[in-house]
Amino acid sequence: MPRNTTAHNTGAAAIRLALGLALVISAACWAQPSPQGDSAEFFRSVVGEWIGICEQSTDGEQADNKYFRAVIRQIDDKSFNGEFTYYRYDEATRSPLHIGDATILSTIEPDGTVRNEITGRGTMLVDERPKPQEHEIVEVLSRADDGSLTGRMDGRISVGDLPFGLGKNGRIYDGRSTWSLDDGVLTIHQSLRAGFRVLFFSKSFTVVAHSTARRGSDVVSLMTEKTRIAAQPEGRAPKGS
Repeated sequence: MPRNTTAHNTGAAAIRLALGLALVISAACWAQPSPQGDSAEFFRSVVGEWIGICEQSTDGEQADNKYFRAVIRQIDDKSFNGEFTYYRYDEATRSPLHIGDATILSTIEPDGTVRNEITGRGTMLVDERPKPQEHEIVEVLSRADDGSLTGRMDGRISVGDLPFGLGKNGRIYDGRSTWSLDDGVLTIHQSLRAGFRVLFFSKSFTVVAHSTARRGSDVVSLMTEKTRIAAQPEGRAPKGS
């Protein structure tokens, strides 16, 4: 029986084309970094010790700068832990005065988003007076085109020494956060509204915190510097804000 060479050649060509397409698709999928990998890469790059300055305002009232030391550790492939210790420079003793702490547990989700669970305590400026506060915040961040992590936050806050116990059950909403690393400077910018309500009284505050840090462990050396490290110029919003 004569062999149909045309059909045979056509079938062979089709098989070669299918195999070629499969190889191209496989190579493209292999070369494509996973979103989870991108987010984990950002946190791996900030593992270590940092010292920095936090500039904070409440309803536009600028509070005294806070200084901090941060230690960021990798727990496993998908989670990181950050311990932030905040200080104020005591002119009388010429030494750092411990004024607050924050812990950040960062988890990389399968879709590449980052869930930051933040718990902390410190002070909040209310009517030009510092008030003790505690907070629990959840941030959900995504990787932006410029390599930063941006997203939203909400949570709870409690502020002491407010009249009528107004600050006991505060809510954090309309929060936005941006993490970036540029030329060795770690920047964390957060803006949020803190709302309080008791009986017929309610009050809300707009809080903005802008932190810049560089690698190191000696907070005192940072406090004695005359210039801020890589601080954002006034009137210029950071990326993603």
